[in-house]
Amino acid sequence: MKMRILLLCLCCITSQVFAATLVQIGGPRYTLTTVTPDDFYAVAGGYQADITIEGEYGQELQIDIAMRISGHADQNQPSPSPLLYFYDAELTAICSNTAIGQDSSYAYRMETQGELQALINRRMSFNQRCTNLTLTVNSTMLNPDIEIKLAMMEVF
Repeated sequence: MKMRILLLCLCCITSQVFAATLVQIGGPRYTLTTVTPDDFYAVAGGYQADITIEGEYGQELQIDIAMRISGHADQNQPSPSPLLYFYDAELTAICSNTAIGQDSSYAYRMETQGELQALINRRMSFNQRCTNLTLTVNSTMLNPDIEIKLAMMEVF
C-alpha cells in the first residue's frame, strides 16, 4: 500500500515537471516567459525553448506564436544619431526539423528601454510528425524580458 502511494506521489511530481514543456493540439493558449527559468535556456545570441507537442498526426494545423520582448538598448550597436538607440529581435519556429516560420522586428528609439513584437501565424501540415517544437529568440537587447504566447489548433 505504501508503495502505491509512493508511486502515485512520484507520478504527480514528474507530471508537474513535464507539464511546463507540453503543448496539446487544440489545448489552451500556452505562455512562455524568461521569468520562468524552465521555459528558456541561453544559446549563442539569444534564448531557446524546446516544447513537446502532443496530438499532431498529420492533420492541418493553425499555428499562432506571438512574442513580446523588452529590454535595454546595447550602446555598442550602430545608430544614425547619438540620440537614437537600436533594438532588434528575431523569432524562429521549427518543429521536428520542419521550418514553421520566422519573423523579425527592429526599431530606433530615443529611450534606453524598448519593446518589440513578432508574430508567426501559419496554417500547415507536417510530412513528419511534429513532436518537438523549438522556438529561438535572437536579440541584441540587454537583459531582455521575453513573453511568448503559443496556440496550435486543428483546422476544420
